[in-house]
Amino acid sequence: MQVVATNKTFKGGYFFRPFKGEIENHTVTIPAPRTAVIPMRQGYGVEVPVRVKVGDKVRAGTVLGRDDGSISTPAISPVSGVVKETGVIKLPGGESMAVLVESDGKSGWDAIPRNYTDYRSAGGEQIGKALYEAGVTSLGKWGLPTRHNTSAVSPETVQRIIITAVPAEPFILTNQVLLSNSLREFTIGCEILRNLYKPEGIHLAISDRDEALVQKMHAELADLKVSIHELSPKHPQSYEEIVIESCLGVSVPDRGRAIDAGVLVIDSQTVLHIHDAVVDGKPLIERMVALGGGAYSEPCAAIVTVGTPIKEVISGRLRDGVEPRIILDSSITGAQVEDLSVPVDRSVSAVLALEEFRERPLLHFVRAGADYDSQSNSFLGRITGLLRRSDTNLGGELRPCIKCEYCEEVCPRDLMPHLLSKCVKADLPEEAERIRIFGCIECGLCSYVCPSKIPLMDDIMTGKELTIKEEAEYRSQMEEAEEERRRKVQEQEAGEGDAKDA
Repeated sequence: MQVVATNKTFKGGYFFRPFKGEIENHTVTIPAPRTAVIPMRQGYGVEVPVRVKVGDKVRAGTVLGRDDGSISTPAISPVSGVVKETGVIKLPGGESMAVLVESDGKSGWDAIPRNYTDYRSAGGEQIGKALYEAGVTSLGKWGLPTRHNTSAVSPETVQRIIITAVPAEPFILTNQVLLSNSLREFTIGCEILRNLYKPEGIHLAISDRDEALVQKMHAELADLKVSIHELSPKHPQSYEEIVIESCLGVSVPDRGRAIDAGVLVIDSQTVLHIHDAVVDGKPLIERMVALGGGAYSEPCAAIVTVGTPIKEVISGRLRDGVEPRIILDSSITGAQVEDLSVPVDRSVSAVLALEEFRERPLLHFVRAGADYDSQSNSFLGRITGLLRRSDTNLGGELRPCIKCEYCEEVCPRDLMPHLLSKCVKADLPEEAERIRIFGCIECGLCSYVCPSKIPLMDDIMTGKELTIKEEAEYRSQMEEAEEERRRKVQEQEAGEGDAKDA
C-alpha cells in the first residue's frame, strides 16, 4: 500500500515569495554550439584523463575521457565533429582539463552499448554499466553508486532512496516544466532504480502546492509502492539533511552524510536521465536548465547541449540596458560566473541572470519597500503580494551585527550563525566547534536575511575549512611522532641485539 505523508515541515527555513524573473512554464531549445567545450571533471568524481587526440573524429556519445580506476564517470562528446583542441580551462569550482569539439552540424547520437533487450530484464550490473557509460553516475551530491567505481560507497549501501521535487528557491525549474509531460518516463526511472538497488523503499518528496501533479503521481506510482511525501516548499527543504528528516524522521549528524545512513538523495531530473540511458541508450548530452532572473527578457526553461558556452546560452535573451550577474544553479548559494566562455556541464540546472544593482537609491531610508524581500517587519514587502525585486541589492555597506537574531530564526539546523561568525573572526576554532559549526549545511539563509549584510555563511565555511586543515595537520604530526617513536624503539632493540652478540 502506498504511504503518504503530508504537509511536513521543519524548524527555521524561509518561504520565498514570487520574484520578478521567475521562469515561465514553457521550454525553448538552445541551438547546439559550433564548438563544444567538455570538461574532464563534471559533477561528482575526479578529473578523468583525455582519451582522444586533436584531429580525431567523434560522434555525439563518443567517450572523450575515462579512468575506470578512479572514482569518476566518463566524459562524453555531446556533438559530432572533430577534436579541435585540448587544454586547461577555468571553471567556477577550479581548473579542469577540457576537450574542444568543433561540430559538423549533424544531429543524432550514438547509443551506449547495452547487453540487454529490455530494461525490465536488465540486472543491477547491466543497469549500473549503462548509467556509467552514459555519464549519468556523476549526478547527485555523492554520485550514483555502482560497481564501476562511481561513488565512495558501494551500491549495497543504498537502503532507501529519496527523490526530491520540492522547488523552494527563486528562479529554478518547476515541476510543471520538468515533470508534467514526462510522468511515464519518471515512473520507469523509479522502476529502474528499484531494480538497480533493491532498496527497502523509494520516497518522492514533492511540493504540496503542486496538487494536480501530486494526484497524477499517485496514479502513476501506485504499482511501484513509492511513498509520496507532500512537503512545504520552504528553503532548504530539498537539502539532503532536511528532506531525510522530513520523509524518514532520520537526523543526519554533524559531519555526517546521508549516504552513510544508507539513504541516496537525488533530484527528479536525474531520474529522467536514468530512464533515457537505460531505456533508450541515450548518453547524457543535454540538460533542462532554468534561465531565470530579472535580467532575462523572457525567463524560461531551456534544453541545453552539454558543453555550450554560457555566452551562447544567454545570447539575445537579456534585457536591453541591464548589467547582468550570471550565477549557476542557485541565487542563494550558487557560483558567480566571471568568464562567459565557461560551458554548461551535465550537472548544471540553472543559468541565472540577476540585474546588477550598484548604487544606493535616492532617499532609500524613507522607502516603504513594498517589493522588498526581507525578514524584517520594517518593509511593506513583508505583507504585500507584489512580485519581489530580483536585483543583486549591492546598495548597502557591511555593518556591525545588530543582534536581531534573524539568522537564528531561519537556520534549519538550530545554530547561531552570528556567534559562529564571530568565533571564526576571533580565531576561536574550538569554541566554534563546540557550538556546532559543522552542523551548518551551507543553505545560505543566514547571509540572505542579515540586515547588516554580514557574509555569515562565507565566514562559517572558512571556519570549517580552517578547522579541517588544522585537524589534518595535527593528525600528520601525530603520525610523524608515532613513526619517530617506532624508529627509536627499533634502533634501541637493534642496539641491544648487537650488544648481546658482542
